[in-house]
Amino acid sequence: MTGGTISFAEARRRLDEAHAAEMKRGLELIEGIVRQVAEAQGITVEDARTLMAPKIAEQIAAMNELHRLAVIDLEVLAEEGPNPRDM
Repeated sequence: MTGGTISFAEARRRLDEAHAAEMKRGLELIEGIVRQVAEAQGITVEDARTLMAPKIAEQIAAMNELHRLAVIDLEVLAEEGPNPRDM
């Protein structure tokens, strides 16, 4: 490999690591929101989580869909090969 080019496997590994980190941050944010809703509504965190489950599932699905699309983009780029301008 030359000048800043990485393999598909390395790019995929980095993409997967970034997705895992974003999922972790996203889930931490969601949990914080659930706690705030529970406190504001005077209910348990578990009850708030149950009430919010459909929206939480939507958010998780959206994050996973973004990752899926990024993987497709990466695969397309890998099939096209390096850009001659970058060589």
